[in-house]
Amino acid sequence: MKIYGVTIGQIIIAFIWCIFMGVTAISIGFGAMYPPMNGIAKPFVCPSGELTFKQNVSHPTPGRTDTTAEWFCRDPGADFPVSIDPLKMAVYAGPIYGLLLFVVGFFFWYLAMRWGPETIIGKVVRKLLAGLGILAVAFVIIFPLWPLISAFIPGARPTPAPTRLPTAIPKVPTVVVETPLVVLPPASSHPTIASIAQSKTVYTSGGTSLEELAQEQHLPADFAKPGMLLYNVPLGAFGDRKVLWEYGWCAKTSTTLADNLKNIRLRFILDREKVPLDAFAVDDSPGKNGEQCRTFYVALGPWPNGLHDLTTVATFTAAINDGNADYAPGDYVLDYLVSVQN
Repeated sequence: MKIYGVTIGQIIIAFIWCIFMGVTAISIGFGAMYPPMNGIAKPFVCPSGELTFKQNVSHPTPGRTDTTAEWFCRDPGADFPVSIDPLKMAVYAGPIYGLLLFVVGFFFWYLAMRWGPETIIGKVVRKLLAGLGILAVAFVIIFPLWPLISAFIPGARPTPAPTRLPTAIPKVPTVVVETPLVVLPPASSHPTIASIAQSKTVYTSGGTSLEELAQEQHLPADFAKPGMLLYNVPLGAFGDRKVLWEYGWCAKTSTTLADNLKNIRLRFILDREKVPLDAFAVDDSPGKNGEQCRTFYVALGPWPNGLHDLTTVATFTAAINDGNADYAPGDYVLDYLVSVQN
């Protein structure tokens, strides 16, 4: 059986090719450069939880850039997000984009056949199909070879984003490490939790926090809604340093601050073990623009070798207004991956 000179078998082959391109070129290829597009797979991989991602960009050799995305699903009430295999994301998201590619291509092909090659519409559609075909072939050829091609194109080599450097670390050299870090196994034990008095000494002497050592710099808007923010914290070979684990909240007035804190429930998890709130010191001090702030903090260190996972969960049990903006109820999660390799 033929449709405008094309057999059913050829249509099936075109469909399979579109699905293949949807998985490899669109979901895996473009999905690594722009991860949010794979969020279309959420109903299949994280139906009832919150789907988040972390994009890693590395430069393993001069002129070569590797981009990958890590996905996490955090179910309501769970303390820890669960990692999702990127291949699983592609298996679900890819066929959706492949089907869309097939439908678009089939539509243009049908127009060309329906009006014939000699009509104005047929000629325009054929040119569009030819252009799309050339782009598809070019992408299939260029995408795998781009790391090599970019080495010969001036300006094509991306400049690594500046790393946020540690501040106020006495007598310890600064180490700049690019993401992703060397893959380390989970640490066999968690870092030492300092006493309240020791934590206050580190804090008042200008100790460094996890955020200051992190490679990521999140925008204020990222903190304005429930969700999870990820930080990579490379301690490298300086696991003997003490680092502050902090959570702070500010409001326009002290009265507003007190009202806000009544609706904020804090949980701190260190290497999958809960740390009680009474292990944290508390500081009440003015913030910027005359705001009133409360900071919970504890000093951690030394750090055993390996990968440490620290999670701060601030659950807003009701809508909150700090005098400047509104915040919806939900879980505001900060996740820190601290790597130590002494």
